[in-house]
Amino acid sequence: MAGMGGSARIDYPVEEATFFVVEGRKTNREALAPPITPVIYNIVSTLFPETKPERVEVLSYFNEFVGLHDDVVEEVQQSLGDAQNDEARNTCLNYASAPAAGGRGGALTERSSKKQKRDAAGREKMIASVAERMEKIDPGPAAVALRLWAEWFDQGSGRRFYTRFASLDEYLEYRVLDVGEKLTTGMTIFSMSLDIPEHKFGLLSELCRPCWVAMGMTNDIYSWDKEKKAADLAGETSLCNSIWVLMEEHGIGKEEAETRCREIIRDNVARFAETVRTIHERKDISRDLAIFVEAA
Repeated sequence: MAGMGGSARIDYPVEEATFFVVEGRKTNREALAPPITPVIYNIVSTLFPETKPERVEVLSYFNEFVGLHDDVVEEVQQSLGDAQNDEARNTCLNYASAPAAGGRGGALTERSSKKQKRDAAGREKMIASVAERMEKIDPGPAAVALRLWAEWFDQGSGRRFYTRFASLDEYLEYRVLDVGEKLTTGMTIFSMSLDIPEHKFGLLSELCRPCWVAMGMTNDIYSWDKEKKAADLAGETSLCNSIWVLMEEHGIGKEEAETRCREIIRDNVARFAETVRTIHERKDISRDLAIFVEAA
């Protein structure tokens, strides 16, 4: 749900490319018969076009990790998913608090199985690689991003994937945190080297909430079929999806719930567009905070 997936650009010239990633699958160039034209781009440079060039690669790597991690967490029992999130959280926290010392993370004990240790070591190694690269590029924003990502692994990242939310308001509180307040905020701050005091994060969240609501609910619409199929196969009776929450809350069908989602999305997009239009008129907004809002 949280990962920002899509087609990815291979990091060498198009004319030299031998394969492309199309709809998540590696495809030989020769297999792409007309009229199919492969979509080639880097998802980070597309979603965060203001990203400084030297930061695209490391953020792309982390985004790919998030996508894989998200898929795994959604496919395992809640307790196993929580354990994996704990390991990722601890690694982020340790690098954020002591990057120069090469912080080490993990939630392993002597009783952990060999497979648990091997899997955790892989996750830790991937996050450590990201953290070390970020610290070399820009240590201040890197530490902020890592702290925010630690909070995302701790509070979002599928932690409530099997929760039966009582209302859309309750669900959106979680969804905003999951899709925007932690993960995306960290990526945005590091991508453009923004200096936003942490005591201003409350104001940042207030300004960007409509954007994150629209983003999360749009993702819900497009991921509905995949999530519903997975839930049916697993025998689950609820979904962590705004369409499902509205169906349960109001006793309505899927089509009406989706229509309501689209109406809420349009309303929030309009509200956020107005915020962006007037952001530079506000005297309580710093330059970097205004840049963040415009980039959101």
